[in-house]
Amino acid sequence: MPGVVDVVQIPAGVAVLARNTWAAIKGREALRTSGTSSTPRRAARRSCSPSIARLRAPGAVARNDGDADAALAAASRTITAVYEFPYLAHAPMEPLDCVVQLGPDRMEIWAGDQNQTVDQLLASRVVGCCRSR
Repeated sequence: MPGVVDVVQIPAGVAVLARNTWAAIKGREALRTSGTSSTPRRAARRSCSPSIARLRAPGAVARNDGDADAALAAASRTITAVYEFPYLAHAPMEPLDCVVQLGPDRMEIWAGDQNQTVDQLLASRVVGCCRSR
């Protein structure tokens, strides 16, 4: 597949290494695997989505202090506001990539992400080094 550099086995399955996102996506779509699970990642993601009924169900109450309805009814003045804004995609400004320098006892990762601690832990487990501090 043009742009695909390699396909490597990792504990969670396989990773498609590519020169760009489009090549990685096309490489994943063309990938044929054999083993215990043949469920494509997209299907697995879809099956984990919560159902509408679960989204509409009331959540657990962590705390219930006071009576908001009574406080609003007794207030001498209330303020109501409507906030409207256009749809904005939650998309990163930086490129979706990373660089990893792996040595015999060290791993250094350069990546734009929002969850560095978990990323560090998972990456160290995948390569089997660098205990989390």
